[in-house]
Amino acid sequence: MKNSLTPLVLLIATVTVALWWISRGPVIEAGAEGPSLAPGIFRLPKDARKLVGAADLHLVRQVTDTLAAAPQVRPVGMVPETWRTVIVASEDRHPLAASVVLGLAERLTAHGCVAIVATADSPPFPMAADLRITIGAEGEDLPRDTAAPYHAKLAVTWTSLDFPQEHPAQRRQADISAGLISQGLMVIDCQATPGSARPTWAAWYAAVGRTLAGEVLERLSGGELPPLLDKTTGKMLTNILPRADWGGSLHLPPQCEGLRWLGACQQELVRGWTGTFQGAKSGHDTASRAELERRLRNGHWQQSGEDLLWSRDQNDALWWFSASPAETGYTVACWQER
Repeated sequence: MKNSLTPLVLLIATVTVALWWISRGPVIEAGAEGPSLAPGIFRLPKDARKLVGAADLHLVRQVTDTLAAAPQVRPVGMVPETWRTVIVASEDRHPLAASVVLGLAERLTAHGCVAIVATADSPPFPMAADLRITIGAEGEDLPRDTAAPYHAKLAVTWTSLDFPQEHPAQRRQADISAGLISQGLMVIDCQATPGSARPTWAAWYAAVGRTLAGEVLERLSGGELPPLLDKTTGKMLTNILPRADWGGSLHLPPQCEGLRWLGACQQELVRGWTGTFQGAKSGHDTASRAELERRLRNGHWQQSGEDLLWSRDQNDALWWFSASPAETGYTVACWQER
């Protein structure tokens, strides 16, 4: 008795159609995912012609920030020392956030700042900075067409990288840094509509990213960035305080799941990192605290007399680690004194 070939033929046809459909996947035009970010110090190309040209876009933006609502929150302002080195970070993988981070890095570097690019999952960069600007975006996952209108919201947070008030290391900070920069949140509601020609994705993202980056810097600086470089020599202005010299590189802080470092500062008598710890559960419950303490012990940290204060001898230098309860998880710091 011969077996029928019909089931085999149907099986082959079904598998062929399925493989074709899987390989087809979603049709995403090249460049629609936005610019890629390389963590580290941003460098402008030596040849300005290699910069992507911006498209002709009509960009409507409405800014809501906390500057007017909360008197204790202020823009960064015109103090040059707060703009020497700036971390520009993306909070998520949204292409709009990446384009604004890239726009900020371009503007800051061209002005004479050192811009350090960071992503949501990049490790801490071993270099002291003054300010961190973090960009997060909400909206469609990807713009569908460069010729179509696009609407999204951009959340901008900024924070000083100095140690906060009432922190054990704060007593060794220079007086100039105390209260110099406040934390804040800015929300930009933007709608982009292209001009007559259909732009490329690279030109579209360049236009949106640079325009919104300019909006952010104008708001934070109170108008315009303070001058940093001598126009004749191209060197840092002599009236700007240099960063304190410790004669060695900045050590990386402890790293483990849940620990997120915002950045590091370096002053004459103290240097170190500030960040957050989010445990397995939200809040600063017993489980999250036990998890944090277990990880510190595994890293050879020893608990000091005070609660949630630890120390470790590293390369003949005494380092401290502190944690204080926050609304979600803990605010953490890792520092060295002299």
